[in-house]
Amino acid sequence: MFLDLFNNVAIIVALLFIAGKFFENRPLDQNPPLSSKVYAGLGAGLLGSLLILSTIEVTETVILDLRHIATITAAMVGGPVSAIITGVIIATTRMLIHGVTTASILASSIAVFMGLLLGYISTLPINKINKYLVMNVSYILMNSFALSMLIASPSLLQSTLLFSVSTSIFGGFTAYYMTEYIRKSNIDKRNILYYKLIAESSTDVVSTHDKKGTIQYVSPSCEAVLGYKPAELTGTNAFSYFHPKDQLRTAPDKVLKRSANKTIEYRFKHKDGGYIWLEATFNQIKGLREGSDFIYSSREITERKLMEQELMDMNQSLKKLSNLDGLTGIPNRRSFDYALMKEWENAVQHAHPYSFILFDLDRFKVYNDTYGHLQGDECLRSIAEIVPSLLREQDFFSRYGGEEFAIILPQTSEVAAKEVAETLCKGILQEELPHINSDIKPFVTISAGVATLRPTDETDYTTIIDMADRALYQAKEEGRNTVRVFQPTWSASRS
Repeated sequence: MFLDLFNNVAIIVALLFIAGKFFENRPLDQNPPLSSKVYAGLGAGLLGSLLILSTIEVTETVILDLRHIATITAAMVGGPVSAIITGVIIATTRMLIHGVTTASILASSIAVFMGLLLGYISTLPINKINKYLVMNVSYILMNSFALSMLIASPSLLQSTLLFSVSTSIFGGFTAYYMTEYIRKSNIDKRNILYYKLIAESSTDVVSTHDKKGTIQYVSPSCEAVLGYKPAELTGTNAFSYFHPKDQLRTAPDKVLKRSANKTIEYRFKHKDGGYIWLEATFNQIKGLREGSDFIYSSREITERKLMEQELMDMNQSLKKLSNLDGLTGIPNRRSFDYALMKEWENAVQHAHPYSFILFDLDRFKVYNDTYGHLQGDECLRSIAEIVPSLLREQDFFSRYGGEEFAIILPQTSEVAAKEVAETLCKGILQEELPHINSDIKPFVTISAGVATLRPTDETDYTTIIDMADRALYQAKEEGRNTVRVFQPTWSASRS
């Protein structure tokens, strides 16, 4: 008896797996076409027929089978159409095998009736497990009624009903959970196929990697983007293709620890040997395999990066131009103000002195009147070219305004600053730039004011400008073509 039950359950499981493969891409729970419902009914009818042939011998005179499970399964997966077809097939098989007898007529009638009843129950708005319970209870009640009509012995009827109910519950739950398992497995397979088709149709490169970077899957689009066929990349380490400067900062585990941002940009070595820029969005996958994997979706952004670099270069050029004097090409007043403030802060922080030279061209108005303003501009450009060669690398030279120029001398004493200024005066005079109407020399000369300051609470970064300006004024008052160093005893106002 129990061996017969095991055989019935084995038949149910085997047929359900075969049906699962058949309906793998024909889901019955998503508004299936009529043909799928008919196929489900025919398959369940075949299952019911096999169960009729594989009977369970309760006694020498009483035999049972699990044919009703086929009808319940048909109703659960295919609705009324499948259930009715199954019931009709089971009824026909019962009549063909056992002939036209009272028991056959009763069993066939129950099979058809149960097909109709279970088909109706399948349409009720209740959840799946409750629907199954209602179906199974309905069959148990109907079958119990039929057995009570066929078995006269109360004791035999009692034992038969006990076995029938228990096997119905056991076989039914087995079939239900197997059906659900197969259904969910098919859904997972269809989802995998669906997303694989998306990946393979995408122009982005979709790939999966383990934590060490080994590529386990890469979509066919890699050939168009990276130049490699999928087989060439699969099994290799993705990081070996990264630009050396991008390898450490783009390791997934480091990015995940550093921030919630899971989008990275990096350079990838193309098959032609050059590097292209990729932007990749990735996520960590846990629980699907041993350890953790990462799935990447990468797109080429080389053109965008080139445009960004071009824009950065343009911004740098604009920034540089905004800090340069348009006429002479040396730093302008804006750049000078910033440099002087930074040197002030540096001097405050390290408690050291710094010096400043302010000079201008002697009799420059006369020069313009003599040679014209265009030649005057050319003279200023010449001065801007001469002076840097007379300064140290750390000195900051800029145009201050008009014919005035400024020089910041970091960490420079008053004596050293005066020497630099005197070198400028001599160096410019030695260039012998003609200035025929000058009352000083027949060449361009300069006057320079020097100031040295150690920052205190009573001074700020503009204090040294006023000091050098007064020294420059003193140099002009004392004959020009000379250098004067600021003296605290001088009046703050020009006389």
